[in-house]
Amino acid sequence: MPTRLKNRRVLLASSFVCCLILILACAVWAGDKGISWNSIPPEASSNNDFARIIIGIDGQNIAELSADSSKHQVITPEESKNGPQTDAINADMALENAIGQAADLVLFALDQSDYKIIRRYSAFPFIAISVNQKAFEALKVNPEVISIEIDMPVPLPLPVPDDGSKDATGASFLDAPKAEETLANLNWGPSKIGADIAWAGGYTGAGWYVAILDTGIRRTHEFFAGKTIVEACFSSEANCPGGTTSSIGPGSAVHYSSTYSGYDHGTHVSGIAAGWKSDGSVAGVAKNSNIIAIQVFSKLGSPYIAAYYSDILAGLNHVYSLRNTYSIAAINMSLGDSTYTSACDWHSLKPAIDSLRNVGIATAIGTGSDGYCAGISAPSCISSSIAVSSSHSLDQESKFNNWSSTLTTLFAPGTLICSSTGDSDTSYSYWNGTSMAAPHVTGTWAILRQNRPNDSVSTILNRVLSGGVAIVTGCGSGLSKPRVYIPNALLSTPTPGVSTLLWAETTGRASIWTMDADGSKTSEMLYGPYADWTAKSYHKNSDGTANMLWGRTDGYVPLWMIDASGNPTSTSYYGPYPDWTAKSYHRNSDGTANMLWGRIDGYVSLWSMGVSGNPTSMSYYGPYPGWTATCYHGNNDGTANMLWGRIDGYVSLWMMDATGNPTSMSYYGPYPDWTAKSYHRNSDGTANMLWGRIDGYVSLWNMDVSGNKASEMLYGPYDGWTAQDYD
Repeated sequence: MPTRLKNRRVLLASSFVCCLILILACAVWAGDKGISWNSIPPEASSNNDFARIIIGIDGQNIAELSADSSKHQVITPEESKNGPQTDAINADMALENAIGQAADLVLFALDQSDYKIIRRYSAFPFIAISVNQKAFEALKVNPEVISIEIDMPVPLPLPVPDDGSKDATGASFLDAPKAEETLANLNWGPSKIGADIAWAGGYTGAGWYVAILDTGIRRTHEFFAGKTIVEACFSSEANCPGGTTSSIGPGSAVHYSSTYSGYDHGTHVSGIAAGWKSDGSVAGVAKNSNIIAIQVFSKLGSPYIAAYYSDILAGLNHVYSLRNTYSIAAINMSLGDSTYTSACDWHSLKPAIDSLRNVGIATAIGTGSDGYCAGISAPSCISSSIAVSSSHSLDQESKFNNWSSTLTTLFAPGTLICSSTGDSDTSYSYWNGTSMAAPHVTGTWAILRQNRPNDSVSTILNRVLSGGVAIVTGCGSGLSKPRVYIPNALLSTPTPGVSTLLWAETTGRASIWTMDADGSKTSEMLYGPYADWTAKSYHKNSDGTANMLWGRTDGYVPLWMIDASGNPTSTSYYGPYPDWTAKSYHRNSDGTANMLWGRIDGYVSLWSMGVSGNPTSMSYYGPYPGWTATCYHGNNDGTANMLWGRIDGYVSLWMMDATGNPTSMSYYGPYPDWTAKSYHRNSDGTANMLWGRIDGYVSLWNMDVSGNKASEMLYGPYDGWTAQDYD
């Protein structure tokens, strides 16, 4: 059996050797078209000179249809009472048809004898196929093929010894539960992260599902009594029930026999996330949530099993397809192999994890249990996943834990974790590993989604991180990451209507989010699409009405008057003004208003407008080479602020007096790839600044009265959408 499929527990002796291995791993796995036929390792090859690969494909409207599909969020328990939503079904079907047509074009260009289809996907633009060298070389030059990745088997991460904790000297001590966390309590993890406090408040994960991509489940175990368990299997070696490569329905996720190492890994992981024993002696984190169990492993010769990435991708595709039927809070993937020091965002799983995150489903992945101090395992190294490291009951890093200061997201209990096993319907055991840490986070998500059903992944993650308990890594750097503590992330019933966030889509649509005081979306209004129109600015007035500013490609600028119900009541047109672009509109409490314009030569014009909407005066600023004014906001005390961005990434915020003259300037940055969008000062002197990043992420700064960032909320990424204005 190849050594890469064994459970690795060897710490590399030198950083040079570690870096060399990581570089070689990247060269083999990289999801571009630069890999060579000779670099394909034996694990992905067959005796008849065929190799397993996953190819990324491009096709007409796939990006747009993917963005449209991912606008349809995972259904909440309340929404599920009305059944599946037709709009979501239609959007998914349109995406599936586009991906299918693009895949057919790619395959049509190959001789049928040169390839065999392994997997096709409905939600993600990939095909998993087995090819000979002739087909491989043809795919490399096909312009519709945008990436080629080796379809490698990922070994099952078996439980590891409890060898204590890391510290800066390399010393260790055995994990010993505190007095109040005796083994009589069986599992100390849920109480350590405050799940019991959440239960007492009525938050148990009820109504929500957790999806476990693993080795399957012993569904008859007492730990799962009374739960709804939805099952599926994807196994390229035809190890699903009935000797098939795919199976969906009851019994599909049955685990293998005990002759295979780690056969009941999925049963243990599922129990940590969502198990519950009727006598209360042991429970998982989200004890009343239901389970979607997906078996993604294949037999590779007794006693070894492994999961091909093509099957893992199929499991994620299946979860995405279920989001309109089941209220899925999070996915758990306690699996991985190869270690990376930087984000592995070239990976074929990245678009899948992104799409799932866009629809409100988090993906928690263990960082690996090899004891590394400078890298974590794939696929936890994907930046949009939640990379979970292991801690023990004394709130120190488990010695076996893989750590990265840039890639690790947070810690959760992973040492001496008691949960269900596959020996019998009443068997339990204590296991160690980041495989045990990840489902603590998965269960946490179910609890927090029950608490706030409409919260995005980013919103929940921000609360978890800000309310966590810091654990310092034992790798000697002195750096720390939060350990999950649920009570600090629980929030009371949201207060709607506090603020708004404007989004613009490339198709001409606009979306207005109404947000509560915690930055969570409470409602959404969609407008458009309007061909050749782009939403620029949105301002809610004190009387409940609002204004939305649009730009049109022919140079005209429409300004909408919107009633308290969100309906446009009238439109004023300005222009066309060649070379000028309208940036923002802000109505003052006395009915007057200001409109900000920018010109391509660097000049800026600020209109003062009367209550009838006509310009009464204009102030000019500039030209300032390299700088662009993006937003103007008038304050209640007569002062104002104007936000500027510079091409090198710097941002300047002007404080202006009642006559429109700058009195002081604050500088921020440079922040590569980020663009400041808008600035809004609140009545108490605090403020918010909105940022957009080129990869689709959005950051909202909460700023103190001194103009310093006090906290940050992250949203997205939302393909095709750009955040424009926060008010």
